[in-house]
Amino acid sequence: HLVTPQEARWLRGTTGEVMARDLENSSHGKATAGLDRSAVLDMARKILEEEPLTPKLLGERLAERWPGVPGPHLSYVVRCLLPVVQVPPRGVWGASGPPALAP
Repeated sequence: HLVTPQEARWLRGTTGEVMARDLENSSHGKATAGLDRSAVLDMARKILEEEPLTPKLLGERLAERWPGVPGPHLSYVVRCLLPVVQVPPRGVWGASGPPALAP
């Protein structure tokens, strides 16, 4: 859904707790339970500030630092706990492509 920056902040504030709870109740949460998630989020923010990445590529980059944790679990932590947006071409009428995340 297309939203303004103000709406995005409101939505994140409203849904953030639900997303964090979803992480804890999922296989992703169980796989990352002992992980320093704030370190994962810090690294993800740095990576995404350099360039937007798909969740798959972001997970692969994060797994280089945390090789014992599969990339999909790491990228799910980011999507649940770090405010990110999908950048074009995703969301552009008539265009398509994999979702690329940016902070």
